Amino acid sequence: MGFRLFGIDISFSFWFFAVLSVFLVLGREVLAVYMILPIAIHECGHLIAMVVCRVGIEGIAFTAFSVDIKRSGAATGSYGRDIFVCLGGVIANVITAVCFYFFTFQSMRVMFFIAVNIAIAAFNIMPVGNLDGGQILRLVLERFGNPATAYRISRVFSFVILIPIFALAIFLMMRDFANISLLLACIYLACVVVFRD
Repeated sequence: MGFRLFGIDISFSFWFFAVLSVFLVLGREVLAVYMILPIAIHECGHLIAMVVCRVGIEGIAFTAFSVDIKRSGAATGSYGRDIFVCLGGVIANVITAVCFYFFTFQSMRVMFFIAVNIAIAAFNIMPVGNLDGGQILRLVLERFGNPATAYRISRVFSFVILIPIFALAIFLMMRDFANISLLLACIYLACVVVFRD
């Protein structure tokens, strides 16, 4: 399903609605809001950075586990602009967390919202695959070498980062089987590295 808004193609995959429906059917509306809102803030941070840097936006695709923003035209700006656009989402999450920490009433829900913003920022800054940190790593490597070598090095680096996280996830799962979220995140990241690059 898709439509065009302000010259930008907006599309939603079936799986986006399927994952959203699972949250709602399980009666986790509040959880869905507290999880989806920081993700929206993150993506808006990228969009704001793109507008500030005058990078054209061709389309936005909402999928089951990601929001993909496609640049228009040559798809690259300057080195500094590209890094700023990659950091835009992380900066937005950190600013949101800090503002909510210092300027709102500290309830459990607010603290959960702050924690989710920090977790999304930390998750996305990891130098893995197509996450923001992975894109920054690739940009830095391309600056000092050719794109093919940068791609290979960033791919290896992604797995080097993921292996200890996988080990930690398995250790934590063995101690408390009810908590498999880190393992699922690692599986997702491995799939991002293998299938999306």
